[in-house]
Amino acid sequence: MALHIYFNIKYVGDENIAAFGYAHKTNFLKFRILEALVNSEEPLTTRDIEKITGVQYTTISAAMSRYQKIHKKSGATIKLPYIQRLAKKGPNGLYRYKITKKGIEAYFQYLQRIRRGFSLKRVGKPQRMETYGKFPCGPIRIEEDMKLLPEQLMPYYSMTQMGKAFDEEHGLDKETHILRIENRIRQLSSESKSA
Repeated sequence: MALHIYFNIKYVGDENIAAFGYAHKTNFLKFRILEALVNSEEPLTTRDIEKITGVQYTTISAAMSRYQKIHKKSGATIKLPYIQRLAKKGPNGLYRYKITKKGIEAYFQYLQRIRRGFSLKRVGKPQRMETYGKFPCGPIRIEEDMKLLPEQLMPYYSMTQMGKAFDEEHGLDKETHILRIENRIRQLSSESKSA
């Protein structure tokens, strides 16, 4: 199930903020949230994760509650110990979250799957994505190995009807659209780290 995200982007040199429509494919939003938590030394709120990933805080909040536990049709409840909600709230009254050891393991498994070009669905036979075999995918040894190119992330996004309409109106294709989004997210996260 892909969660629909409406992401605000500000073009460089343009003062208007344009809303883009795109969705994360299976487990990609989970990867993005885990990535934000892994790279942070302190617990984060949904607003902090919004600033890092560019995903609306309401979507992140819904995903966080989904990642706490899953209710199966059979009535069984599966607890997902990736993210822990801390008892003490932040100064703004929002819940704070931190990643657990299982969450770090899951993050690195997702990272390796993206680097190798496989889908992020960890159950069943691995599906190859368009990026399979196109990028180096050795073991992760240094921090530089954890960085992904926007081209590697392309197959894990899908466009919503709003995004497709925007692309048709402005003469863009999915690749250009996603590259702009990813580059802008990286620019915003580097600005927030330096501030």
